[in-house]
Amino acid sequence: MARILRQRQSSRAVYPGETHSVSQLPNPLLFQSGPPTAHRHLAAGDHAVGHVWEEMEKAGVPDVRGVWSHEPGPRQFTVVAIKQRYPGHAKQAGVMASQCFSGGYQNRFTIVVDDDIDPTRIDDVVWALSTRCDPETDIDILRRCWSSSLDPMIPPDSKVWLNSRAVIDACRPYEWMKDFPEVAETSPELRQTVLKKFGRAFFGLR
Repeated sequence: MARILRQRQSSRAVYPGETHSVSQLPNPLLFQSGPPTAHRHLAAGDHAVGHVWEEMEKAGVPDVRGVWSHEPGPRQFTVVAIKQRYPGHAKQAGVMASQCFSGGYQNRFTIVVDDDIDPTRIDDVVWALSTRCDPETDIDILRRCWSSSLDPMIPPDSKVWLNSRAVIDACRPYEWMKDFPEVAETSPELRQTVLKKFGRAFFGLR
């Protein structure tokens, strides 16, 4: 498989990728981009979220506990987990993740969740959206943001590559976080006992 350097972009020039080596593997790992499947573009996805996390911390966003990108690609659907420290922390984290260099390119949705939510588990993220997000006050639309010619939502005749994106706060409201209903959940010990007895398939788990 070819190892190709990431294209470096600046306001003055775009430098093409440079091929350092090409080698053949007997059992290659195949990645794909396309409709949602069980196979995600791990190489690009994991690489991008690491940079998003790093850039958020360098920008001064504290207590980032996790960053993950779900299908269809490394930037379109980003989830950030934080431990809330002050009013506006969740909004700050969401805007920064959606606009930093590594996360802003062609982003579509950025969701911020509390640190009790695993950002890599889409079921947990949807649960947080359903129980901790008020659509009227917790969803902000950012317009005229950085996109690309690969964005399928940009009209073919458009000469400007801009898009809109949603920044969604799916955290417990900071101002009454201490009074927010507790999560009714099974202890890890009981969960493992039940899973061992009945199997993951019994609960619809893979």
